Amino acid sequence: MLHWLLATLSLLVATIPQSAPPAAETERPRLSVGDKAPPLTVGAWAKGDPLKSLEPGRVYLVDFWATWCVPCVQQIPHLTEVQRRHADQGLTVVGVSSTDAKGIEDVAPFVEMMGEKMGYTVAVDRDRATHDAWMTAAGQISIPMAFLVDREGLIAWMGNPGYPQKDFERTLESVLAGTFDTRGAAEKAKRVEALFRQASEAWREERHDEALGLLDQIVGIDPPRHSAVAMLKFNSLLTQLGDSERAYAYAAVLVDTTYLNDPDTLATIARAILDRPDASPRGCEIALRAASRSNELSGNMVSKTLDLLAAAQFQAGDVESAVATQTRALASASESDQLTFYQRLERYRLRLQK
Repeated sequence: MLHWLLATLSLLVATIPQSAPPAAETERPRLSVGDKAPPLTVGAWAKGDPLKSLEPGRVYLVDFWATWCVPCVQQIPHLTEVQRRHADQGLTVVGVSSTDAKGIEDVAPFVEMMGEKMGYTVAVDRDRATHDAWMTAAGQISIPMAFLVDREGLIAWMGNPGYPQKDFERTLESVLAGTFDTRGAAEKAKRVEALFRQASEAWREERHDEALGLLDQIVGIDPPRHSAVAMLKFNSLLTQLGDSERAYAYAAVLVDTTYLNDPDTLATIARAILDRPDASPRGCEIALRAASRSNELSGNMVSKTLDLLAAAQFQAGDVESAVATQTRALASASESDQLTFYQRLERYRLRLQK
């Protein structure tokens, strides 16, 4: 239990949803929000014009990725769209590969295969110098991991650009508009880091309520940014402490208040409940509220959101509605989702016939 929470807390300081090793007592990362961005030490350029330096007055998104990293590859269309949408505002997206075994020999064919689907600058690290200056210095081990550099050359944001996506998008918009307070964000980051360390110590000493209260403080600093911390508290209550009453009471607050207007976090809450084999009727009811609200905010037309709503309706016992909703989800599903959505629809129909 201890390793699980410490590892997840360590992870959530940068809100990166990949696994991490158990947290240890380490010194503060040398690179944080508000610090001057390090140079890029590039061994080869796989795409785009070579950058001699990060120019003042421009905004950069430096994304660490690898050809073998599935989540990284899944982010490529998103980053391509970000570059396309904001190029005229002075944004340069740079994908940095530092862990592909053969370097440019691995990266170049991949980039060529992607073509215009990978529409931004791609670099290959030289002897992991860039990796050490950015990733290691920031205490990060998981990819995708991106650093947003403002027009003054300061790191304004760091994390996974796909999760929580709205956090990255709103920060990027503010940085490009010149309204983002990088120094204020740095102070918040230091506060979060301090709270994280306190929570780690409290949990280690089995002062669980104190640790969870500290997580509340982190969420309160910036709820959209730290939605994953809220999910950590929910899972800690439900799975680690086995306190379903408090867990679902907390989930209800998240659904009805904190993230009432956040469709992505609402969907995350619903999935977290529905994926449990022992989800209680109360949990299923909260999941249904979350999925319904997420679907409403998404315009009642997104196939994946409809699929989630159908699952919530089904587990809540409203099989007829589940069949109707899943039928709509299947009608608008992408080719890659069609088989899965169809199989779910057949399962719902089978239950309806019984």
